[in-house]
Amino acid sequence: MAQSICTVVLLLVICGSTDAVWSVWANTGWYMIPEKEAHCPDGQKVLEMNWSYQNWYGLIDVWFKCSNGGTYTVTHNDNGSWGDNSVCSSGFNFLMTREQSGYGVVNARTKCDGKNLSDGTNYNGKWGRVLRCTGGKQITGFGVKEQSGYGIINVRISCN
Repeated sequence: MAQSICTVVLLLVICGSTDAVWSVWANTGWYMIPEKEAHCPDGQKVLEMNWSYQNWYGLIDVWFKCSNGGTYTVTHNDNGSWGDNSVCSSGFNFLMTREQSGYGVVNARTKCDGKNLSDGTNYNGKWGRVLRCTGGKQITGFGVKEQSGYGIINVRISCN
């Protein structure tokens, strides 16, 4: 008679941690699409950001520069045109994106020391949720959801 032998293996993987906190998503829906994200190293914050816009798609990538001088993009989509950099030497703590039905995210707005900075001229659709870092924290990175044929369809920020 054959004997059954069962073994239980518990695997715990610890990859490190960060004190960064992720915001909610700017727009509703789109939850089943995988997220792409990039963020500054621990202790660094975003001092410059720029969004790439592609006609008939909307925003397709975000580029940012951290306080340590490192630069990052999130989707690595080279099919659009970059606008002017939004620069804030004190760091950003606010982001709003504008979503247009059938296109995805078409505009982004942030603030530097209370002054609105917009990265686009497409005001079709509606503004999503205000994403804000609180308690003196600053934006340290971005998470996006990207859909083929639409570009970026949702955004969230990390704060530290």
